[in-house]
Amino acid sequence: MSNVAESTQRRLQRPVHLVIDWDATLTSGHWPHMLANISRMTLVRHNLHQQCADPAVSMRGLLVAARQDYANHATRWLATNACDDVQGYCRYINSFRDVVQRFYEAIYEANLFCSATDRDVQMAAWFVITNGLVRMRAGWIGLFRLFLVAMDVENNSNERRSTITIVSSNSTVSFIRWTLRQVVRSELPNLGYDASKFLNLVDNIRIHANEIEGISAPGRSTGRLIPNVLCSSDKLQGLPASVFSQNVPSHTAAVLPWLVYVAARGSDYECLMAADSGIWLHDGPSTDVNNAFSPLSFGRMAQYPIPMNDIGPDAQARRQFLWAKTLGQVTEFLLALR
Repeated sequence: MSNVAESTQRRLQRPVHLVIDWDATLTSGHWPHMLANISRMTLVRHNLHQQCADPAVSMRGLLVAARQDYANHATRWLATNACDDVQGYCRYINSFRDVVQRFYEAIYEANLFCSATDRDVQMAAWFVITNGLVRMRAGWIGLFRLFLVAMDVENNSNERRSTITIVSSNSTVSFIRWTLRQVVRSELPNLGYDASKFLNLVDNIRIHANEIEGISAPGRSTGRLIPNVLCSSDKLQGLPASVFSQNVPSHTAAVLPWLVYVAARGSDYECLMAADSGIWLHDGPSTDVNNAFSPLSFGRMAQYPIPMNDIGPDAQARRQFLWAKTLGQVTEFLLALR
């Protein structure tokens, strides 16, 4: 039976490469804490869960220490370094690389992921979704539907050239993919969507994140986290070239994928500014902007994000820094791109 919602799906009018942050942008939930469920499933598999301490308790202790390390680093850095322009702010948000690295080393030393398998990751994803510990942000289905590739001759060619990349500095590639798979399998059929199409999309989405060493290899993992993404500059290196940065003729630019970066945190600022359209996602009042990007000051120092409702139809394909309150607004913006 055909799906009415899918049969009336609107199409992208130009190719788009959507890069979207996972933590707090696509999802709710504190991801380092969620990762402790991988260790919990490993203990269950070995029938050790009644004899061993709850991994969530160990992870909680590591997170408390990491937050203090983060606060101490921020105080020291700002006391000895200038942060009075955009370049200084970018240096500041990238200076936390060593803090994140120490946190990952502490996880390894605590043996939290030692002997974990891909099956443990799969079961952990099932656990956090089934128990409501992680939820997808409202509007994600409509956004992802723009990138579904239908297997028929009527498929829009722009859709074929449009792609999604998910980035994360707090989670792992396998956990993100298994979480998406679990959401698709458990929730979408009940909403009347063809889960197989979404699963195909999920399996082909590029995920730029960290990973547990050996998690997908035969045998057990080493438990060491491979630090692919520790800070903003790591995310930046994983971005494709924007149309703006390629400086191509206008007739050529129209057929290139428009790079859109969506994030909910100020630490993604330089990635937001590197995209053709950087979209800060936040549903609070305008007074939250300065806090979110602190210690960056808007006005003289930096460009203020333009509320999505304030842009005109003729400004859709101009390079700009935008502010959306919902993923639905992001979807409508992508549909309007020409």
